Amino acid sequence: MIGRLHAPAWAPVAPALAGAAVAAWVLVRGGVPSLALASGCCMAVCALLVGWERVRSGDWMNGASFLLIPVALGFGLRGLSLLGADSTLSYPGWVAVEVRDRIAETALWTATLGAATTYLGYLAGVRLAGHRPLGRARDVDPRRARLVVGGLVAIGLAGFAILVHQLGGAAYFRNIAYARLDTTGLGLFKLAATGLRFALLVWIATTPRLSRRRLVVACVAVLLLTTGQRSAVFATLIPVLLVYHYRVRRLPVRAFAIAATLSIVVAVGIVQYRQYTRTAATGPNTVAGIRVTRHTPPQPSTSVFRSALVSLDGLVLVQQAVPSDIQPNFGEKLLLVPEGWVPHALWSGKHQWQSNVLASRYLGFAHGGVFLSGFGTMWAAGLLPGVVLGSLLLGLGVGWVYGRMQRFGSAAWVLVYAVVANGAARFMLAGDEVSIFFFTQALVAVLITIRLVTVPAHARA
Repeated sequence: MIGRLHAPAWAPVAPALAGAAVAAWVLVRGGVPSLALASGCCMAVCALLVGWERVRSGDWMNGASFLLIPVALGFGLRGLSLLGADSTLSYPGWVAVEVRDRIAETALWTATLGAATTYLGYLAGVRLAGHRPLGRARDVDPRRARLVVGGLVAIGLAGFAILVHQLGGAAYFRNIAYARLDTTGLGLFKLAATGLRFALLVWIATTPRLSRRRLVVACVAVLLLTTGQRSAVFATLIPVLLVYHYRVRRLPVRAFAIAATLSIVVAVGIVQYRQYTRTAATGPNTVAGIRVTRHTPPQPSTSVFRSALVSLDGLVLVQQAVPSDIQPNFGEKLLLVPEGWVPHALWSGKHQWQSNVLASRYLGFAHGGVFLSGFGTMWAAGLLPGVVLGSLLLGLGVGWVYGRMQRFGSAAWVLVYAVVANGAARFMLAGDEVSIFFFTQALVAVLITIRLVTVPAHARA
């Protein structure tokens, strides 16, 4: 029941999908471009489900928001951007415009179905959260918390100090701005950034009476040190806002929107600009029998913003490759996630991620991969049934964690939810094994941190 409205939580899912199908039939007959229709329906379904969950839960930072808003942006908004005169898919870039619209439309309807099933899984997870704590109750020990925060800050600052020393003082800031770090330097950067990020999270979670001025200063300091990587900015901002929202004071939507906008400007508009200031145009070449052209976009000031919303491109690429050229992996690639914990220096012959395989085979990338999107990774695992099953399981996990956090509200559950919500949003946008690996890293780190700063409840009684 929601207020005076007696309705099950899943009530809007079926009408949303039915309405999308009816709108598709009516508007196509009326001459509306199918790509615009598919994009609009994807955004409408996501907006309807996000709004419904906001009314149902009374909390706009619920898990459904972090699952569905990335779908609306990475798929729906990206699909609308293709309607521009000079717009095209980032990959695959070899298809004609009419073929591009058709395959993009298929991907958009797949994403719309995935969004609805994700929400159903989320609702089931919230229902299954239960009311009993897992194991013995634990409380935060202020003294331990201060020691852990101090240790994490020391690790972070020491890591950055070593980087600055190795790169010749001020040259560090120039190199980090243009991503000129070798493998060792990048690993050290991630270690330092993670230490400072978790120090900030633990400090907020264990300091209920925290002034906004001190929070802003701390956030600015951490963001300035982590602007070498776009993912580091988002991995800092979203968890910090979530922990502050649930542990200190509720944030209005306006405050979150301003913070999110500023982070996007920093992370995408400035940091990602380095890709276009150091990439030279190259001629066409042939990869896997397909003619591919890579070039520097003519207007990087707008292209950098598009580079972060390529979820649709990733799903299109996967649907073109699987199963026509590559067989579904049936989740086998997820077994490679544990390999990520072994450094390349110790195991140089590790298996390639799915995104690296596709980027090498179809785009001619010698190193690195591409964003496949969450639904793209699910499609590569099991086609459309893989998308349905994978989205249900993803929603189930996020809903369960959110339900536990809402029922107990402890610092531990708030920290876990902050990491899970950020990981879910990143997976829906980028969605490859690398995203899953980074999520497992963050989750292990936060669980170890929680263990260090808490003690059994009876010990403090």
